[in-house]
Amino acid sequence: MATVNAGLFINGECVDPVKKATVDVVNTATGKVITSFAAGASKDVDIAVDAARKSFKASWGLNYHGVTWGKLIKKAKDLIEQHFDEFAALEALDTNDKKLAYTRRGPFGIVGQIILENFPLLMAAAKIGPALPPRHWQRRCFEVDEAGFPPGVVNIVNGYGNNVMKAVAESNLKVVTLELGGKTPTIIFDDANLEQAVKWAAHGILSDFRTGQACTAGSRIFIQDGIYSAFLEKITEIAKGLHATTGDPFAQGTEHGPQVSQTQFDRVMGYIHSGKEEGATVHFVASVMRFKAEDDVIEAANNTTYGLACNVFSENLGRALRVAHSIEAGTAWLCGQLSTLSSLPDEQVFLR
Repeated sequence: MATVNAGLFINGECVDPVKKATVDVVNTATGKVITSFAAGASKDVDIAVDAARKSFKASWGLNYHGVTWGKLIKKAKDLIEQHFDEFAALEALDTNDKKLAYTRRGPFGIVGQIILENFPLLMAAAKIGPALPPRHWQRRCFEVDEAGFPPGVVNIVNGYGNNVMKAVAESNLKVVTLELGGKTPTIIFDDANLEQAVKWAAHGILSDFRTGQACTAGSRIFIQDGIYSAFLEKITEIAKGLHATTGDPFAQGTEHGPQVSQTQFDRVMGYIHSGKEEGATVHFVASVMRFKAEDDVIEAANNTTYGLACNVFSENLGRALRVAHSIEAGTAWLCGQLSTLSSLPDEQVFLR
């Protein structure tokens, strides 16, 4: 059997832990110590994470093609198969077990879903079709009952989501998927079709897209120097025009509805008042920033903990794709915004 590394493996090297410590590996069938391995601690984890982060940004992250990864994984698989007996022996020493394994498919179990206010129908339908938010619950309960669902299969509890989240956090472990927010960058290069770019940028934060209340709303707009002034003038005109079309969503001519609650309205108005006090001219709530070079805007766009989506506008398809692939976001739109396809995996790139 080949020699097994008993140290830590970090950044492509076998290294000792920061604090000298070991852990014994015992063959529980005999009670004898087989060997000892170095025992890492939190400092070693920090070093490993730092090495992984540097490698991700420099070499293997967004710059690596999927085909290359496929070749590496296949090569690793081939090497494991070449040493199959060794791995089987090590597995037996670790577990002292021979295994029979198979997959039995069955129901996942009980699922609780907190329905959001900005996309209630979509969020519900995407996960558990019959469950809808409080505004629809009476109507939907009758349909669930009429369809023949057994009692207890679908249950609807009105209230605030934070109460449910608190109960989940204080109970046993749960499998959780989260609907999180984002600070989507809209990046517009000076070779873009300016009229289209302005239209889609406004659509993403101002006009008919949930009144800006969406996780993928384009709230950070980056404009290249050459078209900055022209863009700002055009989108400001669109923002001014919204005053005449803002109101009751059931009223004829309304294009921009109200905020979802008084609390949200007060929060947004607080941002506006703060901006005015600092000398800003405020027509809409979004950050409009200028940039010079491609590398600069990529760094600025990625300078957030809320990477979710991005928009890139350029007539140069190669540059648009290159920038989109460099942004740390799950969905990218090129020369447009806000399309999704359920047939694609989670990481999507759309070209209009």
